[in-house]
Amino acid sequence: MMTRFGVHDLTVQFGGLRALDQVSFAVEPATFVGLIGPNGAGKTTFMDAVTGFTPATGTVTFEGHDLSRVPAHRRIRTGIGRTFQTLELFEDLTVRENLTAAAEKSTWWSPLVDLVRPRPSRAAAEAVEDALSRLRIEDLADVLPPDLSLGQRKFVTVARALALRPRLLLLDEPAAGLGTSEALAFAARLRELVEEGLTIIMIDHDMGMVLKVCDEIHVLDFGRLIASGDPEAIRQDPRVIQAYLGVDDDPAAAEAAEAAEAAVGPENGPVR
Repeated sequence: MMTRFGVHDLTVQFGGLRALDQVSFAVEPATFVGLIGPNGAGKTTFMDAVTGFTPATGTVTFEGHDLSRVPAHRRIRTGIGRTFQTLELFEDLTVRENLTAAAEKSTWWSPLVDLVRPRPSRAAAEAVEDALSRLRIEDLADVLPPDLSLGQRKFVTVARALALRPRLLLLDEPAAGLGTSEALAFAARLRELVEEGLTIIMIDHDMGMVLKVCDEIHVLDFGRLIASGDPEAIRQDPRVIQAYLGVDDDPAAAEAAEAAEAAVGPENGPVR
């Protein structure tokens, strides 16, 4: 089976600050991957580097192709989709129109086509309806963003990325601001996309949700990859506990580990 996505020695330098330091890992198709770490660990920088928004050294590969020197707009066309932390939508356009704006491919002759055929292409219209259906938000298609709840806006943001028909989807804190039960329901819907064959890499600060929904997790701290593994291995990794809680290998660390484990509820299995 071909590796869907991989980075090797991915490094981002901002002057004297190394925001990402030789990060390497690979992701198989139809895998739900969590990318976690304390604030300032380099998580969003990682996504910026992968999608070409931030200059980086090292290599980024997707489905056997080296994208390291490929500009951002062309990386999207290879099948990589992304959301951002901000939920910026076109407030005066309906949900369907917001998705259409993302799905419609622009070319130099697009303005001429719009003069003759001022409506979405068939491919774009089909992609939009498919995205709405996969997230089960068809009932929101004709709603304007100001009338959406926060949770609904989260779904629309993901649907907008899905309208590009990606095979790899990068999500930057998609559940931020949601309550625990709402976040888990949102994550379960994302899990369904993975079961359908989509590969997802997700940043989120909700450790409980990440540990429940992801197949594998990578942990960054000060730009370095300090741990990789399945949720159980990450939950017990002392380097992860130290990075999050700032504890050393002493009796207090054991108490902190127990507290962290209690917070994420190890007795519950992953969301499927």
